[in-house]
Amino acid sequence: MLTSNDKISRIKNLLSYFPSKPKKQIQNDIPNLSSEENKAISNLLNDKSIIIFKADKGNVIVILNKQNYINKENELLNGKNVFKKISSNLTEKREQLLINFLLKLKRNKIINEKEYKERRPMMCSRMPENSYNYNTAKYLANLLTFATTCNKSYIKDSFDFVEKIKQHRITPRLMCSFDVWSLFTNIPLNKAIEIGIKNIRKYNKKLKFNNEELSCNLEENIHKDAEQRKREHQNAFKGTGTSKIAEH
Repeated sequence: MLTSNDKISRIKNLLSYFPSKPKKQIQNDIPNLSSEENKAISNLLNDKSIIIFKADKGNVIVILNKQNYINKENELLNGKNVFKKISSNLTEKREQLLINFLLKLKRNKIINEKEYKERRPMMCSRMPENSYNYNTAKYLANLLTFATTCNKSYIKDSFDFVEKIKQHRITPRLMCSFDVWSLFTNIPLNKAIEIGIKNIRKYNKKLKFNNEELSCNLEENIHKDAEQRKREHQNAFKGTGTSKIAEH
């Protein structure tokens, strides 16, 4: 085993003189995990009763019981306060509406193919890659991410929060923390769209879209969420908290 940093650095320098293929092979032969750790990871990856993914908040990986997650999602989908059943699958109709909408923007020279492809966002949306509105959802996610992170009230994570409160003297006052139950599934979508447009406008001054066009695009992408989550036809009228299970 290598225990000296000097030896490791020396070997890395020697590797730079090797051709790329032998170099990669040698690098792969020096694992950074023990055999027990590799075995544990392998067992987790092959366990069909769990799902593993990165949490929405914090730089952590979480493991969930798959069946419990499915049951919770079904509970949300069957709840009358968040989703409502529709009589038919609206995917094809909405896809055509979106195509017509984008063609209209192109004719009015608001968007063009080259500009649209280059504006890749940093934050991925929750739409599956094979859905018809995947690219438009990614574009909107970028606009919303920029508007959110530029806001004074934005807190990246718990570490960022600690750094912020260090700058304020709160003694002898009390600081309270409120935990909201099922926040995302209880947000009225129309209100969320209204606030979203306001913030997008505030932090994207050069945006060519008018409010009606932004609203149309947001509605199309948000209401589409439920159809990708369940075979039965569902339509969302409040915020949706279903996401990772669809990838498994």
